[in-house]
Amino acid sequence: SEDRAGAGGDYKAMKEAERRGKALEATGWNASHIRSDAVVDTLAARMGIKKSEILARDDSGMAVRLALGETSLINENKKFLEEEGVDLSVLEPTASSTSSSSKSKRSDTMILVKNLPSSADGMELTKLMGKHGAMNRFVLAPSKTVAIVDFVQATDAKRAFQAIAFKRYQHVPLYLEWAPLVDGKKRPSNQKEESVLTEALASLPTTVSPDDMDSTCLHVKNLNFTSDETQLRQLFEAKGIKVRSVSIPKKIHHRSKDKVSAGYGFVELKEPVGRALQRLQSAVLDGHTLELSVSRTKGAKQGASIKPQAAGQTKLVCRNVAFQANRGELRELFTNFGQLKSLRMPVKPNGQHRGFAFVEYTTAHEALGAMESLSATHLYGRHLVMEWAEEKALGDTAASKDKAIQDSKKNARVTKNHKRATKDMADGDGFEGF
Repeated sequence: SEDRAGAGGDYKAMKEAERRGKALEATGWNASHIRSDAVVDTLAARMGIKKSEILARDDSGMAVRLALGETSLINENKKFLEEEGVDLSVLEPTASSTSSSSKSKRSDTMILVKNLPSSADGMELTKLMGKHGAMNRFVLAPSKTVAIVDFVQATDAKRAFQAIAFKRYQHVPLYLEWAPLVDGKKRPSNQKEESVLTEALASLPTTVSPDDMDSTCLHVKNLNFTSDETQLRQLFEAKGIKVRSVSIPKKIHHRSKDKVSAGYGFVELKEPVGRALQRLQSAVLDGHTLELSVSRTKGAKQGASIKPQAAGQTKLVCRNVAFQANRGELRELFTNFGQLKSLRMPVKPNGQHRGFAFVEYTTAHEALGAMESLSATHLYGRHLVMEWAEEKALGDTAASKDKAIQDSKKNARVTKNHKRATKDMADGDGFEGF
């Protein structure tokens, strides 16, 4: 056992040395990474309960709770990073695609610090980073699971990166990533915009690009749980905005089991989003300040591997599903983002599911919300891989698998009957009439 432990230690040391050697490479991995123990610690602290209550093994909803908790923290971190000038819709494709990494430039002074424990201390980290040069700022996210450090000089940033990458802080190694430069903030526009569009763009956040202004769908966040679709429609129409449809996804309350608002919604307009963003950004509804953004498949314009959502697409494929997960847990997870029309988990002949599921929502907006929210989520420790389902391909695949199973069963019956007949002949039963 000691030899085995020693071998394990050598392997870990070798992998850490390999990671250190690649630390300064521009490409990264899993930009939304959060430690699983940090998820549990943060949820327990915020809910005012013990960690053992979250990790209760006799509770069938444990895995789903952890997955939803991780999703919530990832979305919170994304919002924090966007406010600090880091756009993960640019960062995430580069973590999995070498082709897109060449299209998006990385900062040479700003570093993203990941894999932080929930006990991370801002002052400790500031001192750790400050040893390597003057900093413009150091900001620790409210979740304490990610931080941003921005050095004054690029040489100091590079020296800090080399010294701190995979260095142990408290009990965990620090993962570093060069922050991306958002093209929309650096690229000058040479095209003349219409006066209304120019006025709208001037009042919008810098993360909204001119290309997004052609969209007609808005994602509305921070809704009061008591606000309904009629109230949201009336708010838009009161500002002179023509609305085609409004959708507020529902989720099942974990205690009452009633359907309640998910706290966000989608508004499809009869016109481009420019006027609505200008007039309704930070509008108040039922005491909540609304946050509006253009609804789109993140990363599609940066060359991400996820295909853009087709018009009216409501079906998803969820891959890399852990074999411990069951249909009920997946249904509980996905209903948090809208009303499900169907959820199917193909199974093997032995009854074990095949590690993926087909999920269909009642509206395209709900499907898009699930795609965006769960793309970095883990269930039973496995990263859920979300893709848009292709109708024809899914139908052909399912039909061919069903046919293969039926053929296999038929062949098994024929073989069994043949063996029985051969045995009867050998025993002489076939000559009873003589």
